[in-house]
Amino acid sequence: MKKFLAVVMIISTLSSLLAFFPSCKKEESEKPAEEAMNLSEYTIVRAMRASSNLSKASTAFRNRILASTKIKLPISDDWYKEGEAPADSVKEILVGSTNRAESALAKEKLDAVEDENAFIIEVSGSKIVILGKNDEVTVRALKYFATNLVKASETENCLSIDAQYSYVGLADMNTTILYDNLVEFRISEESVVYDPGEYSTKRAIYPTMVQLNHQSDKKNNGTLLATLNSGESFYRILRSRDNGDTWEEAARVSDTYNKDINAGRMPFIYELPVDMGEFKKGTILLAGTSSKSDKNLTTITLYASTDLGESWKTLYNIDYGGGQYDGSVQVDLGVWEPYFIYDENDGRLYCFYSDDSSSECDQKLVYKYTTDMKNWVGKEGIKGANGSRSTPFDVVACEDYDFRPGMISVVKMNNGKYFAVYDIVVYAPGRPAGVVNGISGNPDFYKIADSLDSWDVSDPGTLVKLEDGRYMGLSPWCTYSGTIGEAGMLVVYGRKWSEKTNYDQTDLFLSFDYGETFIPFENPFKYVTSLNGKNTYCGYSPTLLFSEDGKTLYYMNNTLSGKNDQTTRIVMVQIDIIE
Repeated sequence: MKKFLAVVMIISTLSSLLAFFPSCKKEESEKPAEEAMNLSEYTIVRAMRASSNLSKASTAFRNRILASTKIKLPISDDWYKEGEAPADSVKEILVGSTNRAESALAKEKLDAVEDENAFIIEVSGSKIVILGKNDEVTVRALKYFATNLVKASETENCLSIDAQYSYVGLADMNTTILYDNLVEFRISEESVVYDPGEYSTKRAIYPTMVQLNHQSDKKNNGTLLATLNSGESFYRILRSRDNGDTWEEAARVSDTYNKDINAGRMPFIYELPVDMGEFKKGTILLAGTSSKSDKNLTTITLYASTDLGESWKTLYNIDYGGGQYDGSVQVDLGVWEPYFIYDENDGRLYCFYSDDSSSECDQKLVYKYTTDMKNWVGKEGIKGANGSRSTPFDVVACEDYDFRPGMISVVKMNNGKYFAVYDIVVYAPGRPAGVVNGISGNPDFYKIADSLDSWDVSDPGTLVKLEDGRYMGLSPWCTYSGTIGEAGMLVVYGRKWSEKTNYDQTDLFLSFDYGETFIPFENPFKYVTSLNGKNTYCGYSPTLLFSEDGKTLYYMNNTLSGKNDQTTRIVMVQIDIIE
């Protein structure tokens, strides 16, 4: 990306490093360590009155050591009965300002350093001291220790540290975000993906993106492709070959299958991960809604490209429904917002989407699937695309007719379960706008299922919320990395805070326990959803995508463009995850 606004935590040496870092597995050419420090002999000790964040970080520190060395260290606070102080020979890793004499001696050295971001890591006899000027800096020191000094080898698990080791460093607190689970984030400068122009009346919303990872010509892997709802009668295909720094238009895709209705709404772009039917792995798929206000028809139409998005073929309709207008009265009867996910367990490509056509409820979430990229299976099997309609399978169909679940996205997690997030909108006459079961703001909900075809359909789901009760509403999205810790990292987005926040953007919600709890991550984009009494459409239906290795999060959203409070552009940041 361009110049980083946030870079990796920088450690500056303020005192001499008194010894080199020998590896645990000794080689002939290496200088031997004065003392081999076997990790399994240590206990992690933290101050009894340590802050909640430092206590959590100490536990995460223990878990990091366990993950890399398979050694589970005991962890305790520093309390002991009067007259029963632990012997000097007891091996302890002292975290923060403990009551041990070694912590006090290290603090004296640290007090001589004026910078408030200083920390010390020091071996003192049988103790290892990890101490910062404050608890936040101590957490940084724990991250440094776990990343640089804990080593595993084929023969033993130990510390890559000399018995005379003493290191004082500076933690740059302003350039990365570090959580108490020791996961660290680096945020790049914002780049512009698409801007309709300062004086345009066009609104850029519904961006989606894919990073190519299945191309036969390997040099094309890593290319980013994006598309959006630009208020035009076609889809713009945008491409970046430099990891999102710059973008170019690769193609424009029109609907040549349906007559007298136009493409251009609610697109989803996807790379086929396996051979399927006549299409090879690496084929790029595009699905979106075609419609026209004076035609009582909407379709979810499928397109394909085999040349990196340069040219496209319109294939067929996955489903169709009514239109937005019935005579002069606006009604919603159509099909919207497709989302693809492939399941390697059953070899199916699933298309999830919103369906307005049912008489059972105002809107519901549904899916069809294919195994041959030709036939899409619904409840009655396979039927014609524009003749007899095969009824899709249900995912969310609320018992309250006026509830409108929509904008679904689905990911598979390390535990084998599937996490789906969606909003529920209410705007029925005579009812409080946006209130769902007493919860205001068109809130976002989630469901977890054992498989992609085993949803508890009538259950409206669980509210996506933080431990302090705050929650988000509208335009949700989720993505997942399975490479960050045992449970991976789940990221959930919602357009706005749902209570008492003047309709500003939410934080991103992160979960490191399969969606059981969420913690906030400050949204890199600043936008307002209401300005001059109007809905700005900022933050409307973003996209979040992890790289193939799960260590980089691409986040694309829309913010105001120029002077027009209704014109939005598409922007992106790259968030690197540093474990």
